[in-house]
Amino acid sequence: MRFNWFLPFLRKSIKGPPRKSPGLIVRLWTALIPVRLRSDTLHGKPGPLRRVLKRLGKSWSASPFRRVSQALCFIAFCVLFFYVCWPYSAKPAQLWTGWVPVEVNPDHGAITLDAEHAPLNPPRLGQVLTVVDADDSGMAGDGSPILGQFTITALDGGSMSLVPALPLTPEQIARLNDSLGPWSLHEQSPDAWPSHYADDLAAKEVLNAEAFLIIDPLLSISTALAAKAWVWSLIWAGVILLVCILIPRGFCGYICPLGTLIDLFDWAIGKRVTRFAVADDGWWVHIKYYLLMGVLIAAMGGVLLSGFVAAIPVITRGFLFIFKPVHDGLHRGWHNVPPINAGHVLSIVLFFAVLGLGFFKPRFWCKYVCPSGAVFSVFNLFRVTERKVESSCINCNKCVEICPFDAIKPDFTTRVTDCTLCQSCGGVC
Repeated sequence: MRFNWFLPFLRKSIKGPPRKSPGLIVRLWTALIPVRLRSDTLHGKPGPLRRVLKRLGKSWSASPFRRVSQALCFIAFCVLFFYVCWPYSAKPAQLWTGWVPVEVNPDHGAITLDAEHAPLNPPRLGQVLTVVDADDSGMAGDGSPILGQFTITALDGGSMSLVPALPLTPEQIARLNDSLGPWSLHEQSPDAWPSHYADDLAAKEVLNAEAFLIIDPLLSISTALAAKAWVWSLIWAGVILLVCILIPRGFCGYICPLGTLIDLFDWAIGKRVTRFAVADDGWWVHIKYYLLMGVLIAAMGGVLLSGFVAAIPVITRGFLFIFKPVHDGLHRGWHNVPPINAGHVLSIVLFFAVLGLGFFKPRFWCKYVCPSGAVFSVFNLFRVTERKVESSCINCNKCVEICPFDAIKPDFTTRVTDCTLCQSCGGVC
């Protein structure tokens, strides 16, 4: 199986054997991008988009598809965390008080109400409201002040017409006639359990809020071992592992938001500090397997450590304990920020330690430490695709330098357990 998702090398047209046909992504790119933004393949001049990619960095110009995929997944994670999971956009059910019955239809229970002052935030036409008698004398024999549910058919300032949402019994119509008000109108029945937080989450949750946690296989495997029971998220963990048979460690190369954040840190800060740089080979290259073994052994003993060291929990806990107190303080008052404890400190330290490993080597965490990546590395043994070096290789070493996962050996062959098929090597070749 051949993948070539990288941006092809740009050069002048010359006489000779025909070039290889571009890959699917490049053909789609050519079909969708306007001519003025494309490169001049006849004279070998880069177009505006290619120049922008080159300014963003070598890996952007070598494998833009991977970089775009990473960026979209990181944005999706941030949206899920900062928007979908943030509960403070939820508003409790509204209540309008001070309505007095003017007319009650004795046949089907349609009512007309007046208010002394028009509400500043009135209900909308067609909205279903629960009408409640605010006067104890209008209560039914069961002690309930609820008169029924009604739909708004007309609304004019301080006057409102409503019809029953469901047919009323003669007893209910009699109650409407007997009550003199005042009545209150409720967006939700007053005896219902408050559901505005759940309703707000459901309205925003186009994508499952736990999507990234669900597809981190180490979480599902360790949770199932600790609980000694089936965990439903094992299904999605199995799906992502099956996908990785075609694209080895594709989660690490194309999806993981922590890896993208580490790339951002390495680009902004890590590459500017070189005094801590370590060699390409050493005892640390197998840390991820030792850590994976420790997490699984602890899980079998009922202790769940994956929540501290797996990729998605690391970034989730870091964001939670760093950004949530700031948000709460700015939006709800600093007195609502709970005091920090040892668990918060540990999570924050681990988060910054993962980023700080970039001082030793770019993506040091992803290459040598991440136990979630170790799970994918193990499943790389079942891959059906593999990076191959053609006989035309000139030993320029560009592929070794750009590989984000240290998956290329000095002889340019592949460390198959580490390759993510990101194709940065092909794009820079």
